[in-house]
Amino acid sequence: LPISAQRATQAFAELERQLSCHPELASGEPVGADTLRIRLKEMKHGPVQFSGHYSLKFTTDGTTVRWQSGADGNVNIRGEARFTPSAGGCEMFIEESCSMDMDINRLVAGVVRPIAETMMARGMKGFVNRMVESLSALPPG
Repeated sequence: LPISAQRATQAFAELERQLSCHPELASGEPVGADTLRIRLKEMKHGPVQFSGHYSLKFTTDGTTVRWQSGADGNVNIRGEARFTPSAGGCEMFIEESCSMDMDINRLVAGVVRPIAETMMARGMKGFVNRMVESLSALPPG
């Protein structure tokens, strides 16, 4: 990214920027200074439907932003973005784990799991691409 690690960290943690970069939102709103309330677009595949909802709290430590979902939803997320200085700006490294609480039997779960994983990976890739574009558009500093 063509901005400093400190600037990237601060911008990544902005709740409105998080919302604008999330491709799978039905709705989202800040709840306080460090938490988002999220509702995902409904996902359908055959007879299986899923409407994800959760809160997501963000914390910043130096040039690392961490997020974790609360107990109030049906999606469990934990992740972090680390920004390290590099020539001309910084590099961004993101790790995230995600699971969904779905009331389905074991047989259906075996069919749905690879589909859900593909959909989650596509959503994360879309988020990262949008965030990189958003952060790259910021003035250096």
